[in-house]
Amino acid sequence: MAPMKTMVGALCFVFFASQAFGQQAAKTHDGKIKIWTGSGLLASGLVMIPVRPAANTDGPYGVPLLGFGLAAAGGSLIYWGVRDQQKARQPNTTIGVTLRRGAGISVRRRW
Repeated sequence: MAPMKTMVGALCFVFFASQAFGQQAAKTHDGKIKIWTGSGLLASGLVMIPVRPAANTDGPYGVPLLGFGLAAAGGSLIYWGVRDQQKARQPNTTIGVTLRRGAGISVRRRW
């Protein structure tokens, strides 16, 4: 019966453990990586569009269609990154409640 109590106690510690105050949330990049990756995809796609295949293995439109696909994916990734940057500039409000020795409420607004 003792191993069962140990297992239940360990699971309680895992599931109900609180976050330490010294820990910080992971830093987000606010869309910069998406914009740079999208720019690379867009540039490579635009370079591939005028290229014609040397051998007719992929069909007559294989490489230009691949270029259009890369350019479209790059453009949408750039758009997604710009939207992330716009969302990061908007203010957000975080409300926290602490119920320990002394109860407390914290309200934090960030821009």
